[in-house]
This record gives sequence, C-alpha cells and structure tokens, in this order.
Amino acid sequence: MAKALDHFKRANERWKSVRIVIVDKAMKEIDVIPQKLPEARILLCHFHVIKWLHNTIRNSRKFGVYEEEVLVQMRHNITNMTYARTVADYEKYRGEFEHLACRGGLTQLWTYFKKNWDSLTEMWVMAHRVDLPHFNNHTNNRVESLFSKLKRTRKGKLTMRTSFEALFAYQKRLEEDYRSKVSMPGTLRDVAYTEEMNIALGMTTRWVAQAIKTQYDVAVNDNLASAYAFKDNGSTVTVTHENHEFLIEKDGWTCDCEFSQTMKLSCCHVMAFRKACGNPFIISYAAIESG
Repeated sequence: MAKALDHFKRANERWKSVRIVIVDKAMKEIDVIPQKLPEARILLCHFHVIKWLHNTIRNSRKFGVYEEEVLVQMRHNITNMTYARTVADYEKYRGEFEHLACRGGLTQLWTYFKKNWDSLTEMWVMAHRVDLPHFNNHTNNRVESLFSKLKRTRKGKLTMRTSFEALFAYQKRLEEDYRSKVSMPGTLRDVAYTEEMNIALGMTTRWVAQAIKTQYDVAVNDNLASAYAFKDNGSTVTVTHENHEFLIEKDGWTCDCEFSQTMKLSCCHVMAFRKACGNPFIISYAAIESG
C-alpha cells in the first residue's frame, strides 16, 4: 500500500488536493494512508461495512448463536446505523442493536462492536460525512468493477510487460471516452432539458448533469423557490427556509448546505437567489468548471 501511494503521488502533482479515501476495513492498510495523504479523510466503504459485519455475526461462533429472526433484524439494524443521517438517529439504532446483541445474556458481540466499530463512527456512519466532498459515492465498488473488467483482458500466462500494456490501453480508451463527452462542448444534449441545462450537460457528464437538475428543478419551480427568503450581506447571502438557515458565498457560488458541500456544485439555494436577482443563467457554470 505504501509503495502504491508513493507511485500515485509521483504520477499526480495535485495529490495534496485529495480529501477523501474510501477503503474497506483493513487496519494495516488504513494506518499507512494518513502518513502518505495527510490531508485526506478516510472513509469505510458502506457495502463492505454492511457485508462484513453481517457475515461476521452470522458465521462466527465466538459471539454466540442467534436465531435467524434476530440475525435478519441485526442486518436491517446495521444498515440503519450505517446510513443514519444524524448522530441522534445513529444512537437510536445503536440502542436497538445493543438490545438484539445482548439477547439471551450474550455480551461478546456487543463488547466487540463497542470496541471496534462504535469508536470509529466517523469512518462509516453517514452522519459524519454529510459535509464531505464524497460526490454521493460511499463505496469502492466502481474500482472493483474496473478490476474485474481488467481481469477479463488478462491471462495468467501474460508477462508483466504485456499486462501493463493491456492496463494502459484500457485506461487510454476510458480517457478518450471521457474527453469525447466532456471536453467537446455540445457533444451531449437531452431533449427533455432546457437550453440552460443542456449547456451544463455539454460541459460535464450525464451523472453530474442529473445531480444539477435535481437542484435546478427546485429553483425554477415558483411554488418551491418562493419559500426561500434571502438577505444579501455583500460577499455572502443568508438563505432562510422554514426552520433552516444556509449561507451562500458569492465567490465561487458555494453554500454550506449538504448538496453543495458533498457535490461541490451549485445548489438550489444558489440558483434560487440568482433567479431572484434576475440573472439570465441561474446555474453557475464556473462551479462546474472548477469542480
């Protein structure tokens, strides 16, 4: 792992900009990451968290034997804890898990969970990553999918040189495909999009454009957008909606809401304010380019 990260840093001059690293739970590997990428926040892959915890509880006899009905409830409870969006929700689901784990006087599982998982919630519970730039990606399944595709092009008898050639050829195809979609303005269009949304689509990928559209649809809906109140502070704008308050930074058109913080794109608050100001384009294209 240390050597791989050293190679990554040599090949990427902007490695200091890495803020998120998603891994599965292998503590020996995790310990290396802060040394090599000190600015990065380490997150555990949600898929592996749920799978590993469930399989460990089901297959390991050191925690005792639980009835099938209890195991099913535990699996749901593990999922609920993983995706809990507030600390209060996590604590509620953790209490339910404790009740299940301690059925029949068993304590080994709960003791293990408190020591190895409850002490590391910032790495795997959703509530602790709502303000991080994870772009709604909480697993490393895409990497594993890439590896499986690469394995289909490689054979056991291939030399190291041939294996690298196959790897670089595959990477080149992916880069060319990305450039054709993103680097050539107007390459992508969608008949269901407005002209403004199609401009955004032409600057990025369909996935990013779809994320932008969720916010755009709110901003252009007069019934929804009218519920926002704005206070222009000069370089910032305070947005009030029901019992919630958000702060927009005009420099870069960022907001402290969850969408803006995790996706690094303009949110519905920014778009609604730009619309209220009479801006002909409510989407901040500069935010797309900088992202």
